[in-house]
Amino acid sequence: MFSIVTTKEEKLWAQFNARLAKPDVHFTPGYACVQEVMGGQALLAVYTYGGNFVMQPFIQHHIPRSFQFDWASLYGFGGPISNATDHQVLVSLGLEFESALRRHAIDNGIVAEFCALHPLMASQQRSILFGHTLKRIKDVVAIDLTMFTEADYARRVRRGIASAKDEGVVVTREGRDMVPLFSALYTISMHRKNAPKRFHFPIEYFAAHFELPGIDTDIFLAKIKGTAHRALMVIGYDKTAYAHFLGSTNEHRHTGIDEMLYHEAAQSLRERGYELFHLGGGRTNDPNDSLLAFKSGFSSLRFPVSRYERVYQPSEYDLLVERWRKEGGGHVASSTFFPAYRAEDE
Repeated sequence: MFSIVTTKEEKLWAQFNARLAKPDVHFTPGYACVQEVMGGQALLAVYTYGGNFVMQPFIQHHIPRSFQFDWASLYGFGGPISNATDHQVLVSLGLEFESALRRHAIDNGIVAEFCALHPLMASQQRSILFGHTLKRIKDVVAIDLTMFTEADYARRVRRGIASAKDEGVVVTREGRDMVPLFSALYTISMHRKNAPKRFHFPIEYFAAHFELPGIDTDIFLAKIKGTAHRALMVIGYDKTAYAHFLGSTNEHRHTGIDEMLYHEAAQSLRERGYELFHLGGGRTNDPNDSLLAFKSGFSSLRFPVSRYERVYQPSEYDLLVERWRKEGGGHVASSTFFPAYRAEDE
């Protein structure tokens, strides 16, 4: 049986997530509600057979000046996930889920879908998506909090931490009252990097993370002489925590402040029983990416991030792309962004 669950059916949604072998924050109804702050409707597609199921959360957006919609995975990671463990069962469930999902998409005006798969669940997701073409985006870094010690860090990270201590860097764990400061630092970062507008979030979005039941949200502030220059927002659920957002003035770059910030966050998470700290990846898929190199100094543990793109209604997709090309002066034609008719968001 195939069904669509909304965030208004929070208890039902939560029951499916609780039945997963490893529940994750990205699949919770609370996290889905947070994404609705930015617009769109969060949905959970579910296919059940016997005692097994496949579920996948989406954010459904209306396509401007049309009667159609498209889907994207929730911010961060998504994709289909199941409570089944047998490979053949996963493949069979995946085929049935895909067939039902496609029918629903075509019947309900869904033109396209973009999905970033979950790196920590890649093995199972590949089984569910058996036969589909997946594009590898990049690698991400995670710290195994059950095993790491400061001695496991790369030498440059240890030097950075020592330098930060000499410079008087202090890292504190804060709560919701620091959302305005965090939002300000994050906004500074996005403007400095000339980030696409889809990465600019209002203060209400950050504040909403502190309203999630059963989910830990922390802001770690790195200060020098009482002034905060870095702010890291971390979300945690079950035994896994994610370095979710970072805000920075970009000052004091060579004091070890960044190394100290991530180190203290990892220490705090481990003391509270977390087992894995997901740091994220670089800005690009280049193996020499400087941000990836920085994060790799904390751990050699890496996971691949893949994605897929689907067009459910090719003729409608082409019409939308042509309209955007005419209205955008050819911008869409040279873009690799998907879906191409949203390339102005790039």
